[in-house]
Amino acid sequence: MPKVQNCDDTLRSPGVASEYEGGVLTLSLTGDIDHHCAAALRQSVDREIYFYHPKTVRIVLCGVEFMDSAGLGFFMGRYQLCRTLGAAFRLVDPPARVMRILELSGMDKKLSIEKIYHAPKKEGN
Repeated sequence: MPKVQNCDDTLRSPGVASEYEGGVLTLSLTGDIDHHCAAALRQSVDREIYFYHPKTVRIVLCGVEFMDSAGLGFFMGRYQLCRTLGAAFRLVDPPARVMRILELSGMDKKLSIEKIYHAPKKEGN
């Protein structure tokens, strides 16, 4: 996945992979979402949203390793953009650390969060 430009290379820069099908734009993020990279990540994601004008935007977070308060601002900004454009906005499979930040901030009550990842079953169970 390509790195988002303008990020400090000493940090784990977020990557964005996009897929569009049937009015649904799925953006899979990897790496860190922090104050060093939030602006570049915002530009990359917004470019995809404006290009496709989807009915639904899904941001898959299972590849995100770290997030600070800039990540909360990033999510709220994309949520507001989607509302303005008439699109639904969903976060998908946030890791436990990210989910904890969403819960502490109360954003888990405002944003739609899907948990669809299913861990593989262990043999013998």
